[in-house]
Amino acid sequence: NDGAWTLGTGGVGYDEQTTYDSLINIDVEAEMNNQNASCYIRIPFTVTASDIEEINSLQLRVRFDDGFVAYLNGIRITSSNAPATLAWNSSAEGANPDSSAVELLSFNVSDFIGELKSAGNNILAIHGLNYGLTSSDFLHSVMLEGSDTVVTPTETSPSAIRYEGSFRITQSQQIKARTLQNDGEWSALTEAVFLSEPDVPTLRFSEIMYNPDGPNSLEFVELENFGTLPVDLTQMELRGITFTFPDDAILAPGGRLVLASNDDLEAFAARYPGTVVYGTFTGGLSNGGETLTLEDGIGNTITSVRYDDDEGWAPSADGEGHSLVLTNPDGDPHSPANWSASSDINGSPGESDPASPLPAIIISEVLADNRNALPHGGEFPAFIELRNPRPTPVSLDGWSLSDDGATLGKFPFPPGAQIDGNGDLVIWCSENPNLPGLNSRFSLNSTGGTLYLTDAHGARVDAFTFGLQVPDLSLNLGDSGWFLSNPTPESGNGSAISLAPQGALSLNEWMSNRIPGSSDWLELYNKDPDKPVALQNVHVRNGAATARYGHLSFLAPRSHLRLWADEQSGAEHLDLRLQAEGGSLILIDENGLEIESVNYSAQAEDVSGGRYPDGSSSIRVFNESSSPGTSNYLALNSGLRLNELLAGHPGEGAGWIELRNTLAQPQSLGGHALVIDDRDGPRWTFPDPLEIPGNGYLVISCDPSRPASDHPANLNTGNLLPPRGSQVYLFNSDGRELDRVFYGAQIAGWTIGRASNSTWQLLASPTAGTVNSGNAALASTSGLRINEWLTNPGEGQEDFVELFNLSGSRPVALAGLGLTDDLSISGIDQYSIPPLSFIGPEGFVAYLADGEAGPGHLPFRLDSLGETLRLYQSNRNTIINEVTWGVEESGVSSGRQADGGSTIGSLPFQSAGTSNTENPNSDRDGDEMPDAWEIAKGLDPDSAADATLDLDGDRRSNLYEYRSDTDPADPTSFLQFSSARHDGAVFTLEFNARPGIRYTIEGSSDLFNWSERGAIESQPNPRVESFSDQHRGQGHYYRLVAERSH
Repeated sequence: NDGAWTLGTGGVGYDEQTTYDSLINIDVEAEMNNQNASCYIRIPFTVTASDIEEINSLQLRVRFDDGFVAYLNGIRITSSNAPATLAWNSSAEGANPDSSAVELLSFNVSDFIGELKSAGNNILAIHGLNYGLTSSDFLHSVMLEGSDTVVTPTETSPSAIRYEGSFRITQSQQIKARTLQNDGEWSALTEAVFLSEPDVPTLRFSEIMYNPDGPNSLEFVELENFGTLPVDLTQMELRGITFTFPDDAILAPGGRLVLASNDDLEAFAARYPGTVVYGTFTGGLSNGGETLTLEDGIGNTITSVRYDDDEGWAPSADGEGHSLVLTNPDGDPHSPANWSASSDINGSPGESDPASPLPAIIISEVLADNRNALPHGGEFPAFIELRNPRPTPVSLDGWSLSDDGATLGKFPFPPGAQIDGNGDLVIWCSENPNLPGLNSRFSLNSTGGTLYLTDAHGARVDAFTFGLQVPDLSLNLGDSGWFLSNPTPESGNGSAISLAPQGALSLNEWMSNRIPGSSDWLELYNKDPDKPVALQNVHVRNGAATARYGHLSFLAPRSHLRLWADEQSGAEHLDLRLQAEGGSLILIDENGLEIESVNYSAQAEDVSGGRYPDGSSSIRVFNESSSPGTSNYLALNSGLRLNELLAGHPGEGAGWIELRNTLAQPQSLGGHALVIDDRDGPRWTFPDPLEIPGNGYLVISCDPSRPASDHPANLNTGNLLPPRGSQVYLFNSDGRELDRVFYGAQIAGWTIGRASNSTWQLLASPTAGTVNSGNAALASTSGLRINEWLTNPGEGQEDFVELFNLSGSRPVALAGLGLTDDLSISGIDQYSIPPLSFIGPEGFVAYLADGEAGPGHLPFRLDSLGETLRLYQSNRNTIINEVTWGVEESGVSSGRQADGGSTIGSLPFQSAGTSNTENPNSDRDGDEMPDAWEIAKGLDPDSAADATLDLDGDRRSNLYEYRSDTDPADPTSFLQFSSARHDGAVFTLEFNARPGIRYTIEGSSDLFNWSERGAIESQPNPRVESFSDQHRGQGHYYRLVAERSH
C-alpha cells in the first residue's frame, strides 16, 4: 500500500539542533523521536538489461546516524551497527558520531549485481537504526552506484576488519579477504566458508497465503534463509503440500523463494507480475489450518509451522486477501503471536513485508511466576503491564485481554479504563475474584503461554508468547527486545539482569524408549549456581535431526527442564524424536557452537540415562529412578514393593494393587503416592500417618465406581486398572520413584505378581494381602489363532484384530509375540506385544488397528482391498498363524465361523473380544446398552440397574453416556460445550463431536420452553463442531442433545 508511505526525495531524518538540516528532505521527528528507534526507507528504481551487463562494480554510499541494514530486492546486502536479529523497533548496536555521519561512506556490494532486475522496479530498502528512543537526531541518506570498472580502493572499507592476528569466530560464516600491497594495489579476493560445527538449520516459513481472495491457484508459501551461509535444499521435501527440491538447489543468505500452487500459474502471474516462482506444489493449503513441514531427504524435520484460521491467528488472512507473515524468526513458529497479517492486500511473495506501525498499546512487562517478589491483596499474583508509547491517552473501552486465542474476550476492560500518554497500566492475574485492582480473573502459566490484547472491534493490537520463567523475575520489553529483570510494575522497566552463557547448560537426562503411547524426552540442567540462562535458539541434535528451541524461556540457577521429544508445539516440547536404538545427542548454542554431546546406547523400555551427579561427566542408567524435571538420583532400596495387582474387568469386581514391605521393621507410607497409567498424571497419596508392618502387605482398591478415599480402612484410588494394559508407579514422599510395573492385556479374575525371584508373572490364584501363589501353568503359543478382523470399518467403527486361545485349560503368555501386515524383512518387527500380556483359556484379546500407540492399539491399519496378517513367535523365526483376505465389505468383519476353527468367511456381526458365535449387540438385561459396550466399559450386562448409576461420578448416568458415546469410566468425558464466543452480534458454541452421533442444539429464554436452533448430522470421525446463532438479548440459554445411531 504505497499510500501509507511518506513520499519525497533526499535524506531522511531529524535533528533537534541544526547539524543535519541541510541533508534532510523528509523529516521524521514526530514518528521517531521518543517513539521508535527504527525507520524504514524504500527507493524504487529501474535499470535496463544492457546496463546490468555493463556493471562490474556496485557501491552503496551512505550517510547514517546511527546504523542500518540495506536490502536489494529483498536480499540483505550490507549493514553497519545492526543487531544480529532485527525486530520492527530495533535500535543500533552503537553510535555513529555526527562528524562521521555526515560523510558518505562506501560499502562494496558488487557481489549482489546479480540481484538487479531489468523487468519492473528494483527496490533498495533500508532499515535505518537510531541508537535510542531519546536520541536527539537521526540521519539516513543513501545512493547506489553502478560502474563498468572495478573499483579498487586504496583504503580499508569501514565494513571490513583489519587483520592484526588470529581471531575467534562465534558462528558459521563466509569470510572474504584480500591483501593491500605496498604499491597500493589489492590482491585478488579470496573467500571461504568456515563452519563452527555443528551447523544448525536457518530456514523458516516466512509467508503463507493459505486462503486468498480468489481461487486456490493464488495460494503460495515463502521460505527464507535467516542465516549467514547458503543452504543446500537438495531433495528436501514439503509435507502438508507436496514439493521436492531438485539437486543442487541453493538458497543464499537472506534469500527468499516462493512456491506457488500448480493449479493456474497464469492466474498467479497476473496477480503477482514480476514475482519469481521457484516451483509449484501439488495439493492445497487447508483453509482451516494445518501443519507445514520441511523435511530433509531422510525425513528429519528442518522447520515446521502449525497455522490456524482461529485460536488467535490473524482473521484477515482467512479469505480477506492478506497473507500470514512471520514477524519473529527467533520465536516459536507455531505461535500466532509471532505471525501477523501482511501489511498489503495479497501479501508480498518474494519480498520483505512493509513494517507495521507501532501498536497503540504494547504489552511491556509480564511476571508469570510471582512466588515472593511482589505481594498484592494478600497473595502473590502474576501481572501483565501495558504501555502507551505515545503522548496522548488511549481509551480501553471495549478492549480485552486474554491468554486464550479461542476466547479473546476473556477479560474485558471496565468502562472508562484508559492509559495516559507514555503511561503504564498493570493488570493482576489471579483467579481470586476479590483481588483488588484490575484483575483478569485468569492466572498465568509459569511454563509458558500467549497473551492477546484486542481493541473494541476485536482486532489484535498486540500479542506476546513466553516460555518457562524464572521465579520472581519478570520479562521486560526494551529497545532491542525482551529481557529478564526484577519486576517494576507501573514504574518503567528495570535493567536486564546478568545471565549465564548457554554453555552453562547440560544434557542431564534422556529417555529414548518410552512405553507405547508415551513420548520420549530429554532434560536440560543449568549448572550455573547464581545466574539464569536463556534457552531461546538453543538447538538439540539427535543423529541427523536438529530441533531449534524457539521459546522465550529462561532456566533458573541449578534448575532442570524436561523437554518432550514428540514433534509437538509448546514451551516444553522439541520438534524431533529420539532414536530408540541409540545414537548421539548434541546440545548447540544460538551461534551454532557445540555445548555438549553424549553418545547413548539402546535403552530398555522406560529406562532413562543421564548424569550423576547433575551436570557431571559420569553417565548412569536409571533403571527405577528416572527423574524428569528434578535432580538425578540412584534407585532407592526402601524395601517397599508393588507386589501383586488385579486389573478391573466387567462383572468381576474392582481391581486392586498390593504393596509389600520386604523389611522386618514397619515403614511409614505417609505422603507416598500411587500413579496409574501416566507417570506424570494425578497422584493418589497415602494418608499420614499410615504404616505397613514389617514383612507385611497392604491392599489398595482401584474402584472407579466409588469415590477416591485415603481413609486407612477404605483405601481406594478411585481409578480403574485398565484390563487392556497400563502402568503403575509407587513414589515416596519426596516424589522419588520406588517401584513400577508395566503390563499388557489381562485375564479376568487372574492376577499378576512377583514370583520368588522377584520377577513379575501370571499367578496361579489371587492372594490379596498374603504371600503370592506360585506361577500359573501356561499353554504353548502354538494354540493361538487370529480369530476375527475388521478392515473396512463403517460409521463410528475402527479396524481391529482379535486373537483366540485354543487351550481350554491354560492361559498363554503373549509378551514379545509379533503382529504385522508388512511381510518385508524390516516389517517383521512392526508390532511386539507388550510384557505381562496374557490371554485366558478359550479367551479373546482384541487390538484396535488404528495406527495409534498405547495399550490395546496396533501401530498400523488394515488394508480393506486385501493383504496378509501374521502372528510371529518372539524370535520372529516361526509363524504361529496367518490369515489372508481380499476386498472386504464395509462394516462387516471376517473371521472363523467357529472360534479357532478352520472355516473363514464374513461374520454376521462384529464381536471384538468375544465369541464369534455370540452377538455383542445383544442386550440381555434390556437396559438399552448393548452387552458388548457394557463389558468394555466395566458395567454388568446382566443387570439393568446400572443404566441409572454413575460409574465415574460426573453426574451423568451410564445410559446417558452411552447415548452420547462418552466414557462412563472417565469423569472428564461427558456431553458438553467446550467453548463459547460472543462478538456482540453472533454467539458461537463449539463441542467435541463423536462418531455416529447426531447432535441437536436447542435454545430457550426461560429454561422451560426449548426449541431447535440447529442440527449436525452424524459423521464417521471424531471432530470439533461449531454452531453460531444471532444475538438474542439477555438471558438466552443453549443445550446440546445427542442421538446415537444404532
